[in-house]
Amino acid sequence: MRPTTKNVTVTAMLCALTYLVMAVGRIPVVLFLKYDPSDVVVTLGGLIWGPMTACAVSVVVAVLEMVTVSETGVLGCVMNIVQTLSFAGPACLIYRRRRTLGGAAAGLAAGCGAMIAVMLLWNYLITPIYMGYPRQAVAQLLLPVFLPFNLLKAGLNAALTFVLYRPAVSALGRSGLIPRAGQSPPPPPRRAAAGGRTGGSHLRAADPVHERDHLRRRAMEHWKGEKPICALTGSVISGFGLGKHVGTPTANLCPGPGTTLPEPGVYTSKAVLEGCAHPAVTYIGPRPACAPGQGVRVETHLLNATQDLYGRELTLLLYRRLRPARRFDTLGELLAQIQRDCLAARAFWGLTAEAPRLAMDGEKRRITVDGREVRLSVKEFDLLFLLYSAPDTAFSKGELYERVWREPANQHLHPVENTVFQIRRRLRPYGAERGFIRTLVGYGYQFQPE
Repeated sequence: MRPTTKNVTVTAMLCALTYLVMAVGRIPVVLFLKYDPSDVVVTLGGLIWGPMTACAVSVVVAVLEMVTVSETGVLGCVMNIVQTLSFAGPACLIYRRRRTLGGAAAGLAAGCGAMIAVMLLWNYLITPIYMGYPRQAVAQLLLPVFLPFNLLKAGLNAALTFVLYRPAVSALGRSGLIPRAGQSPPPPPRRAAAGGRTGGSHLRAADPVHERDHLRRRAMEHWKGEKPICALTGSVISGFGLGKHVGTPTANLCPGPGTTLPEPGVYTSKAVLEGCAHPAVTYIGPRPACAPGQGVRVETHLLNATQDLYGRELTLLLYRRLRPARRFDTLGELLAQIQRDCLAARAFWGLTAEAPRLAMDGEKRRITVDGREVRLSVKEFDLLFLLYSAPDTAFSKGELYERVWREPANQHLHPVENTVFQIRRRLRPYGAERGFIRTLVGYGYQFQPE
């Protein structure tokens, strides 16, 4: 943990609680062996705030015990540290990598095994020195006394930690010491960049209705001087959904009987739906080689609208043929050509290539790009939401890891880089090439509208 006021306060509180549990909770078991649940407090702190917190608390409490209530001196202090970390260390490290119920169980099981093995070896080597017992006598006690005691202690520590973890996290969340489960961590207060702002329009969702109306009026001005070369009317039928998955959904038109189709190719077009006109680009021809299905298709992509058109009556007015129909060997070639066709159609109607609009709802954990919902994993959403909530803030990779994964980074930056890569990959089909994330070389990332 970084030495901030909050982190130091949390560590001090954990030390005080651990020492109190150690002082009042000691239970004699056999010979000089006593059980106390102080290791449970240390392990809970490590699971919540990271392994370094567990290490710091164990050292501080062991030293305090040595100078107050213990009679075993420095060796006893070292023994207490070794005992605590042999249990808490593996548990915290494994849970840090796998923050799931299975990861917690695996970590606690590993902690039990490590503690038993380490303490048996320690009892054999060190106990004769600071307790004055003959080594032979200690060796005879390993299996009948020390092994059962450490099994009991490790088992109780693991069981109590497992049972108390969730209530502890809930209580800390309500107190504000940690973010509540399912809640995106709030961004830290930071200075705005020079000439920048710390709030404003980035936090407001785009108004898709207003935007569509504005673009429709602009397009109608350019339509006045153009006459269609062909008109097609029919019902919109279900297709294979390829366009939807790559960010350019299409309406598949089934023309009425006796309809004569124009020459195959890609056309600038106007889609008329219930009296409203939308600029569009239309493909007429066979399926591309990389897509399923046979036969001639009529597919239209509305440039500035996202509506469910299945089963509705649609009229297409074709204006200018942009290119002939052709077949593509790979999906990548097809997608690249679709983007070029959309840009050419926008240029024909005098429309600028509008950048995609991102809107995020932290409470509903919902993200949309131009009104289309995008599915992200929990960590992907949390990281993007953190950047989105502070558009003028540059975050280092370490800061992002600590805010999203809620534990010290300790140069553990690969998860951040991989998560940013996945966000960009998931948003690319929606026209967001950089995934709304700007890379700051050698430092980290910042939110950037496309």
